[in-house]
Amino acid sequence: MIYKLKGVLLEAKNSGLVRANEQFMEWLLAEKSLPFGEDGEHITIRLIDFDQPENNHYVMSQQLLSLV
Repeated sequence: MIYKLKGVLLEAKNSGLVRANEQFMEWLLAEKSLPFGEDGEHITIRLIDFDQPENNHYVMSQQLLSLV
């Protein structure tokens, strides 16, 4: 899943920053799924727990290192 999200960010070079931002927002709002279930069944990916916000942990940083 991390590789898929990284791909969305890297795609900004080709599809434009606005489209990449829209795609990342879809991930944040749990509108995307990946075939992680039985027999390749698509499972919704939830990056943020909106039902129990106390389960989320955030880290703030001014720098991001990407080994692309």
